[in-house]
Amino acid sequence: MKKKISRNNLNLRVAIENIHPQVDDGRFPIKRIIGESVKVAAQIHADGHDAITARLKYRMAKQTKWTEVPMTLTNSGLDIWESEFPIKKPGYYQYTIEAWANYDRTQTTTYDPVLEVMAETEKALYSAWYEMFPRSAGPDPKRSATFAEAALRLKDIAHMGFDVLYLPPIHPIGKSFRKGPNNALQAKPGDPGS
Repeated sequence: MKKKISRNNLNLRVAIENIHPQVDDGRFPIKRIIGESVKVAAQIHADGHDAITARLKYRMAKQTKWTEVPMTLTNSGLDIWESEFPIKKPGYYQYTIEAWANYDRTQTTTYDPVLEVMAETEKALYSAWYEMFPRSAGPDPKRSATFAEAALRLKDIAHMGFDVLYLPPIHPIGKSFRKGPNNALQAKPGDPGS
């Protein structure tokens, strides 16, 4: 993806390059968890020796007003500037960088495209899956359970801390080559089998 630079003046002398973090040149949002911050770095330079000012701008995606925070030159040999902003709520955030030579702010460079952050709750870091065979979850071990009987176990499963229930593919139980109770290799007539 070609980076576009919005310029107020064709003689603009400030360049913004190599912004991190970003995924696939900004095609996809980066991800963060609520309470984390997004640490942004970029190479920002001008031709000549003019002093530069740079600002990191961020907002929730549905907002129109940007919040600006100053960027700091952290590596003058590589022209690397850094700043960060907090993630406080779930949803999408947007961020970009503006920079200008100190002698004339009317010649401001704005990095384009605007980059995105997808902010999620801490549960997005992990998930606890519980696998259950519905036919084995009934009160009577001599017959297969119904879905309604298996559903009675959902509160217990949630109480154990699981937030995802996995039901393996359900197929009709065959009459030949099936196993018996407790994985027995031979099933007797009337055994629930598997």
